[in-house]
Amino acid sequence: MPKQDTIGIIIAAGNSTRMNSNYYKQEYMLGSKILVQHAVDALKHAGIQWIIVVLNKKLEHIENYLTQDDGVHVAYQTAMKGTAGAVVAGINFLNNGNHKINHSNTTPILITCGDMPLINSNTYTKTLDFYTNKGVDVVLASTELTNPFGYGRVVRNLSGSVDKIVEHKDASANELKITEVNTGVYVANIQTLSKLLGKIGTANSSNEYYLTDIVTPGSKALTFDDAEQFTGVNTKEDFALALKIYYKRNAIMFIRNFGAIVMDIDNVYIDHDVQGAKDVTVYPNVTLQGTTSIGEGTTIHSGSRVQNSTIDKNVTLLDGSIIIDSTLGEGTTIGPYAYLRPGNSLGTNSKVGTFVEMKKSSLGNNTKVPHLAYIGDTIVGSNTNIGCGTITANYDGLNKHTTKIGSNSFVGSGVTLIAPVDVSDNSMIAAGTVVTQDIPSDALGISRTPQRNIDSFVERYRKAKASQKASQKASQGESITRKKAPRKVHK
Repeated sequence: MPKQDTIGIIIAAGNSTRMNSNYYKQEYMLGSKILVQHAVDALKHAGIQWIIVVLNKKLEHIENYLTQDDGVHVAYQTAMKGTAGAVVAGINFLNNGNHKINHSNTTPILITCGDMPLINSNTYTKTLDFYTNKGVDVVLASTELTNPFGYGRVVRNLSGSVDKIVEHKDASANELKITEVNTGVYVANIQTLSKLLGKIGTANSSNEYYLTDIVTPGSKALTFDDAEQFTGVNTKEDFALALKIYYKRNAIMFIRNFGAIVMDIDNVYIDHDVQGAKDVTVYPNVTLQGTTSIGEGTTIHSGSRVQNSTIDKNVTLLDGSIIIDSTLGEGTTIGPYAYLRPGNSLGTNSKVGTFVEMKKSSLGNNTKVPHLAYIGDTIVGSNTNIGCGTITANYDGLNKHTTKIGSNSFVGSGVTLIAPVDVSDNSMIAAGTVVTQDIPSDALGISRTPQRNIDSFVERYRKAKASQKASQKASQGESITRKKAPRKVHK
């Protein structure tokens, strides 16, 4: 059965009470995406076209974030009556007709949880295929845990078929010994789900409508070996564990898929969607985020962070450099401790050095900004050198303006360019100059107060300072003497 004929329902309506936080767990960031977005993406990668995310009304602020993806809809669980109530809210959304989701009573529904961000898309695909091949009313995904504390147990009969799922708090002593647990992933068609949900009661220790009660004798369970992928986030400890698993798994896949070199897979932070290439070298404590793409032979040293950027071949990012929403040409060198804010484009073999900050600017090929400079809203040509301490003053207090510096030019140290200003090709700017007018080609721009030397100034200055200091000290001593009260002698 094509996965496009399946509808996904993601349960994400919980109140996150165990997180001990001012925020809901659904909006916690795992990598560059909120938790529930990971579930959406995995279903999409499994080929499921239509997805309904069930939230509580206090999470309305993430609806627009989620529904940016085609085929993703949000339903709300208004009565918080357990996980079964969340699925009912999703089915009611389908039945109210306020959407473009094609479905019938026999349309399969794959149910999963919004707080399980690590599930592989292949797991969803295999579970759907298992449902199709077995031809039973309900299929669930299960796994084995050496310590199943807190998880619902999969109870099988003597023939090995599934009888039911019993929650940990409702399990008998014998049932607590079972190590096969429910993962929260189910498949059933709309008609079957509606019928089974209608029969669910609240005869349990929590007085809630358990979704697990849709599992009845005759259901089938597909057991997965990779238990880590079903890690659920209910506490901050769970979240810390999920982060560790997520980043280590991504580091391993970064090596395996692209032929990269990762120096320490336990101490790098690579998002799922980051693209690499052969012989990319990643040192410890590097963070690669979002839609970043890295070309062959690039080396990224410790403490660097790259977000939503494109890095070409043989680039070197030295320690502590930050690159955000920028493009780096082949052979570029960055850092150490450079900061590229959004909107930068660097040509081949360019250099942005120590403590240089750039924003919304471009450098041509072989152009260098070696150290201690700010380049904002600036267009620089090729083969140009920007001296230490240079600033392009792009903001006049109301608006941002552009500075243009041509090719084959030289900007001396300590120069300030007051935008808007245009420095032509083959020009020079003398050190310490404040540029307020355009500089034509082949010209030297210079603005300095004439230097004046005062003979014998240092000796006279030091003597005056010493005399002043002695006078102040004497004055302070006299003041203390006056304030000291005379002793009284008692006879």
